[in-house]
Amino acid sequence: MRGIKVTSVARTICDLAATESARDTEHAFQEALFRDKTIDRAINAVLQREPRRRGAPVIRSLLKDPRLTRSERERRILKLIAEAQLPKPLTSVPLHGYVADVFWPQHNLILEFDGWQGHGHRLAFESNRKRDQVMLAAGLRTLRVTDRQLTSEPFALTARIAQTMR
Repeated sequence: MRGIKVTSVARTICDLAATESARDTEHAFQEALFRDKTIDRAINAVLQREPRRRGAPVIRSLLKDPRLTRSERERRILKLIAEAQLPKPLTSVPLHGYVADVFWPQHNLILEFDGWQGHGHRLAFESNRKRDQVMLAAGLRTLRVTDRQLTSEPFALTARIAQTMR
């Protein structure tokens, strides 16, 4: 492929920030987060090489924005939490060798999504029990949420989250 320039996803997002709207850049950034867990480090590396590049302020604000998530589930729960006027959580937080989907450090509370596709087998079941034990031993409680609860019972779900915070 001579003559065809290819750039990394991180570089492409930084280039988008220089020419496209903040909203379009945010959409591309979130899609990259969903597909690649290391994208934020790669984007930081581009910004370190070119700190004054056009669009850098937009990218820096996206990297600091705790609302940006790796999944549609996280975006949906953040919207429900905001509507219920519950405290803002952090998302995709590394804790004790795992990554918590949603975390309220002030309440020692973790919310984990359990979709049937990714969690409906023995290995996931065992892994989730171990994860819950590790978190409990560290003084953290885990509230597990299914896709059905998120989509069909949003008000009951936010009520349970609020009750668990007490």
